[in-house]
Amino acid sequence: MGFIDSFDKIYIIHCLENTERQKNIDFQLSKLSCNKSKIEVHETCYFPFSKQAQLGLLFTNKTRYVSTAAEYNLVREFYQIIKTSYLKGYEHILIFEDDFSLIHEEILELYFDKLPEDWDILQLSYLFNCYQKDTNELFDSDELWIKKDFGAWSNNGLGLNRKGMKYWIDFIDKEFVAADIPVHESKNNIKWYGKTNQSNLNHYIPNIPLVYVTGENSTVQNEDKSDLYKLYQNLNKTYYNIL
Repeated sequence: MGFIDSFDKIYIIHCLENTERQKNIDFQLSKLSCNKSKIEVHETCYFPFSKQAQLGLLFTNKTRYVSTAAEYNLVREFYQIIKTSYLKGYEHILIFEDDFSLIHEEILELYFDKLPEDWDILQLSYLFNCYQKDTNELFDSDELWIKKDFGAWSNNGLGLNRKGMKYWIDFIDKEFVAADIPVHESKNNIKWYGKTNQSNLNHYIPNIPLVYVTGENSTVQNEDKSDLYKLYQNLNKTYYNIL
């Protein structure tokens, strides 16, 4: 099954105030030769997030994982998309943020032709922070898809089936945190505030990132972001040359 055919719906979260990101969306979609009728740009706007509101949220949320306007906006939009898709009965969805950049289409098709049938969550992009050892092991793997049993960040290119959607919704209903926390904590050997999470989900990531952020203007807050961006670019070029 190909990239587009693997999903009932593909969403791109786009904040209308950011006109530069619209240009990126147009460019990324122009790279795809497949039928784009399943792709929907989910348009939104910045939420007014005053310092008083931020302090109030931090005061009521012990985890303190929603502490900026960008984080609040994202979890709000992810929730709307995932919950609505679940209520509509969709079986498989994919969500991008508007700073996404796709690896070459030939590589996408190669990976999705080999996609395991039992997946519940797909994480097409990932950041590790302190997980450099895991990163090296992934890139050295002969398997195109690795069953995830360690923490990795990023929702930019998040795939969910119905079981994955229900897990994500239930997690946020129970604890209002940043949108990528449920994904980071999806495996039952990862501990969330001292309690083992028993999700029992089949969570896969590709052995190379299939999605990366567009560059320095991304809202990704990671001290290694620029290095990862260069790494993704090099991987993109390398695999394209192989093909």
